[in-house]
Amino acid sequence: MSGLPPSWFEQDPERIRRRVVEVLSDLARQVDDGCLHRTDRDKMHGMLCVDAGNRPVSRLVTWQDGRCLDASSQGSALEQMLRRVPESLWDICGCRPASGFMGSTLFWMRQNGAIPADARRVCFIHDWIGGVFTGQLPVTDPSDAGVRGSSTWRI
Repeated sequence: MSGLPPSWFEQDPERIRRRVVEVLSDLARQVDDGCLHRTDRDKMHGMLCVDAGNRPVSRLVTWQDGRCLDASSQGSALEQMLRRVPESLWDICGCRPASGFMGSTLFWMRQNGAIPADARRVCFIHDWIGGVFTGQLPVTDPSDAGVRGSSTWRI
């Protein structure tokens, strides 16, 4: 997306959804019996805020985003978050958060009043796409806790 500060990286979730539908439609046409199996996995950290109806209320903030590293008088948002949580709790997640992880970005957004008022869930793009295809709200697999930088977040 253009017009963002240099350390910010965001994408349009609807554009991603349209592209996924195009690719899956193309693949389905190439399968003889018309049956196509799909799994929801990606390697892209980041986060998307959705409302109660699973509609995006934010752009997808990608793994490349560095807003939580911006310096302040108290240190970066990532440094502040790491200081507030005991090391033993990060062990439960499987790894320490980094810039671009959902938890660190969400922490920055909360500190800066940037969580949309109508946000009801925060999810990965693959969770949102899965919810769109199944008509359900996004559900994140617990094994993604490490890359979220959390095991549970309440907004």
